[in-house]
Amino acid sequence: MEYASGEYLLLLNNDIKILTPDWMEQMLMHAQRDEVGAVGAKLYYPDMTIQHAGIVNLPMGPVHKMQFAQDGKVYYDKRNRGIHNVCAVTGACLMMRKALFEQLDGMSMELPVAFNDVALCFSAMEQGYFNVICCDSYLLHHESISRGQDTSEEKRGRLLRERSKLYEMFPKQVSFDAF
Repeated sequence: MEYASGEYLLLLNNDIKILTPDWMEQMLMHAQRDEVGAVGAKLYYPDMTIQHAGIVNLPMGPVHKMQFAQDGKVYYDKRNRGIHNVCAVTGACLMMRKALFEQLDGMSMELPVAFNDVALCFSAMEQGYFNVICCDSYLLHHESISRGQDTSEEKRGRLLRERSKLYEMFPKQVSFDAF
């Protein structure tokens, strides 16, 4: 991040299409708050089902909240609308103060492909920050279009190894989600 000169960092995948004109301003409004770590936006698949409305940390590991849900109705506790605290947001669209990113030592090199975004958010949370999902800012995400899905035996094995490494790094987060 030595080349980033701004006060805020935006991690944004190359397979994202903007759907909400003021999405960045909405995310920045929350990223500026002292108590906030990472900020994310709601992501849709191309068929307009929800891909990401924050991350929930289940006993099987971190997964996208409300993944594959239709967004036409309001779900429990309005989790697909508004602003909510979550344990993590996806690095496909993640905003954070640059100083905090550096304080947290950025993305873990021990997790080269998966869960490095979750590790960053867990680190922020364990330092007392809140991670926020802005469900009124939404983008279209052609998930894994660059690297492909984790369906091969080799990629699935890497995913499981990286999930194990995540919990080795953050043992307090195993099967725990405060939100």
